[in-house]
Amino acid sequence: MAYNNLRKKFEEYKRKKGVETMSKEALNWFYDYTNKYAKGASFSKTVGAGSFTNKPVPGRFYLYQYDPKTKEQMPYYDAMPLVLITDVTTDGWYGINFHYMPPAVRLKIMEGFYDTLKNPALTDGVKLKANWKRAVAVAKAASAHRFLKHSIKRYLADHIASPLIELDPEYWAICIFLPLSRFKKKSASFVWSDF
Repeated sequence: MAYNNLRKKFEEYKRKKGVETMSKEALNWFYDYTNKYAKGASFSKTVGAGSFTNKPVPGRFYLYQYDPKTKEQMPYYDAMPLVLITDVTTDGWYGINFHYMPPAVRLKIMEGFYDTLKNPALTDGVKLKANWKRAVAVAKAASAHRFLKHSIKRYLADHIASPLIELDPEYWAICIFLPLSRFKKKSASFVWSDF
């Protein structure tokens, strides 16, 4: 399904139900709908859900193509990570690659982040700075800590194989459920069960 059609369906759903884009209801809708209907997700189709950047910021979501330095030694890897960056280093960054979690776990963790994102007392900058401690607290509350630990990865900037797409928060719900992962050597289901 084309992203434009998915967005139209979502806009119809929001109007009918009167829900916010990042509400728990919206997350549930995306989880159900994309599992059934979203096909053909790709890097190029995701460009409209954000903007290109070369300066990643902790607490924000990015999608990019990646060619790991040690891929020959790795049992598997995601060649198109969807990462919430937790820390930027001199040669790259650390982040939570949501593709390493089953969709139901992504839903639980994103619902936890939603509590911060919807808080009107916080500025946009504070809302977007979902740091490691917050991620751990959310994962523990969602009984998903082992998935979160499995999803923390280090990425080297000189092995990025595409521009970085910084995803707009309004599209996080779309992107975390779209079939964008590109696992090499093993299937997604294998990766989700390998602890």
